[in-house]
Amino acid sequence: ASCTSNPNSACQNGVIDCSSGSGVCVNGGNKANGTACTGGVCNAGSCNPCSAGASCSPANPCKSGVIACGSGAPVCTESGNLPLNTACPGGVCSAGTCVACAAGTACATNPNPCMTGVTACVAGGPSCVDGASRPNLTACPGGRCISGACCTGCISGSICYAGTSNTRCGTDGMNCFMCGGGTQCIGGLCEDVCSPICQ
Repeated sequence: ASCTSNPNSACQNGVIDCSSGSGVCVNGGNKANGTACTGGVCNAGSCNPCSAGASCSPANPCKSGVIACGSGAPVCTESGNLPLNTACPGGVCSAGTCVACAAGTACATNPNPCMTGVTACVAGGPSCVDGASRPNLTACPGGRCISGACCTGCISGSICYAGTSNTRCGTDGMNCFMCGGGTQCIGGLCEDVCSPICQ
């Protein structure tokens, strides 16, 4: 017959033993693994420490974890995704996955042609963003770079004259050229009459 006053009643079932001439409650079979006991759960008839629900670090670096005790021993199980852009080995987290990203490395697809490209780890992966300004007079689409911006007009003394004609005034960034009558043409290409729009 079963009983409950056996010595290890927390993790073993009790049975009546009559071999001594009187009924004594002794340890019988083990209770199921994962059965709650003081401070933990049963495993193979012993009470093992286990804090169900405590936080832990699962194998996936982009997942949060909690301790589960159902097996009879503490097991770290995944419970959710870590926040976007959380650092992980070699990259950043995105939707529970570690995406490779080397922040600060050079790249070439940034939006501004007059700035160097640098890798930023945003939005859960690598993105090429604008970094430092390229040297003045670096070629850019239709003109030259000045102070990190593409100038498609005339350039004089590191100043961009927006709206002027670089076909008349040149795009090589040379110093102003004195034309007839004292009118300056920026860039060094003068026609028959130097256009005042370049000043």
